[in-house]
Amino acid sequence: MPCKGSKGTWIPSCIYIILNLAVGGSWVGNPNDETSFENNPYVIDYVRVYQKDSYDEDVKRPGKISLVMS
Repeated sequence: MPCKGSKGTWIPSCIYIILNLAVGGSWVGNPNDETSFENNPYVIDYVRVYQKDSYDEDVKRPGKISLVMS
C-alpha cells in the first residue's frame, strides 16, 4: 500500500530517512583498535524535513551513476 503524500497526492512508495553516524576523517582522526563504540548511544530526538516551494533553477533528475569500488 503506498503512503499518502502531501496535498492529497499519492507517492509510489514509502520514503524513509536514513540517519548515518559517519566516523573518521581529518577532524579527530580515523578509528583504530582503541576506538570504543560500545556504551556510546547514538540518540536522535527529533528530525524535521523541509521542502522548498520553488527553485531558482530547473532541478533535473540525475542520470545513472556508476560506482567503482577497489
